[in-house]
Amino acid sequence: MKFKKTKPEEQKRTVNSIQRPAPYQYRAVRSDRERRENRGTPNKKHSAETIGQRFEKILTLTVIAVILGSFLYLFWLNTSPNIRFVEHEGSQVVLLRQTEEYESGARDLLNESVFSRTKLTFNSVKFSEQLKKRFPEIATATVTIPLTGHKPLIDIQAKEAKLLLLVNGVTYVIDQDGVAVARLSELNESVQSDLSTLRRAEDQSGLEVEQGRQVMTSETLKFALQIEHQYVSTNKTITKLVLPGNKPNEFHIYEQDSNYFVKYVVTRPASEQYGANVALQELLAKQGKVPAEYIDVRVEGKAFYK
Repeated sequence: MKFKKTKPEEQKRTVNSIQRPAPYQYRAVRSDRERRENRGTPNKKHSAETIGQRFEKILTLTVIAVILGSFLYLFWLNTSPNIRFVEHEGSQVVLLRQTEEYESGARDLLNESVFSRTKLTFNSVKFSEQLKKRFPEIATATVTIPLTGHKPLIDIQAKEAKLLLLVNGVTYVIDQDGVAVARLSELNESVQSDLSTLRRAEDQSGLEVEQGRQVMTSETLKFALQIEHQYVSTNKTITKLVLPGNKPNEFHIYEQDSNYFVKYVVTRPASEQYGANVALQELLAKQGKVPAEYIDVRVEGKAFYK
């Protein structure tokens, strides 16, 4: 048998082509095994710390929520206020509306702004002005915010109605400042009955009246009340009191059982003019004369008739 001799180059190529296995590394295998095992099994110490942190966060948020809720509750305002009326000393004031109407108006104003819902942001001065604008007959509106409660207390002092003024077919209630605070026809029957004792006057100037605005000067109103007092003190009755359209500072007064009127001016004392009127009437009565149209006492120290 003959053997073929292998060439050295082929033998070297065969030996080099055989790959030897890598040496076993215990440390690397162990690290991989532990990593796989730890991935499936959580660390007990780490889990305990995570639960504790979560509980602490929840407890903190709960405490903050309770404090915030208590704060909001303490400073929250109810939009249904309590109304209390304060009477004038030495005078009788007729309330033009029922308490429920004032409460409803105040509630509407409180609901108009979110700033009126808390004690910290509520503007009592602004609210009082808004309430007086809505109800012109209010003289003052003092708001008291309770320390622990939630309902505002509003003390209302009403103006005193002084006169009923007929303008363009509509009768208005006039307060002590000459402001038209309400239309008489819009008030309930009991209030109208209470106001029936007020002096009535008629404005013939064609004045455009806006409720809540001044329609008579304080001087004119004061004179009207003073001249009425003069008639009442002498048991005489005024049947009609007129402010003529072309003479704003004058009053024309019609007396009971007379076909003429008396001209007065608001710039002179009512008592002096009334005294001159009475003196002239007494003189004319002695002479058997009666004025056909008017008596004029506007000029100081003089009296005329026609």
